[in-house]
Amino acid sequence: MAGYISRAALRAYADREYEAEMARRTITSPEPDRKEVDHV
Repeated sequence: MAGYISRAALRAYADREYEAEMARRTITSPEPDRKEVDHV
């Protein structure tokens, strides 16, 4: 099991990273770039 990351865990991690990045952009820029909101 070492080194194995389930697809669901990877998705959850990616979503967390995405949310954190969007929060950072919202804080640093007055108007977040809406083009990048369509995250898959």
